[in-house]
Amino acid sequence: MAANLWQPADHERPAWPGGAELVYGHDLCSDRLPHADAATMFEVIEHLGDAPAALRLAWQAVPLLVASFPNPVEHGSHHNPYHVNDWTLDE
Repeated sequence: MAANLWQPADHERPAWPGGAELVYGHDLCSDRLPHADAATMFEVIEHLGDAPAALRLAWQAVPLLVASFPNPVEHGSHHNPYHVNDWTLDE
């Protein structure tokens, strides 16, 4: 399952073969995730208004979370207005 807060019009919805499910209107900061073996959050958490809440919900659903966020010096919120969180490289 892939989750996205974006709610596209019918003509904007991507289509692909296979069994992948994309859920629209899912708020990662407040909506529970289904239990799974693992989850990924690649270049997602810097966009979330309450990233700690999203990470707590993810950890409730999965034992393994693989996540990434951009280097704050090279790609932080000063370069992208959609980034609402920055973390130092130590964090």
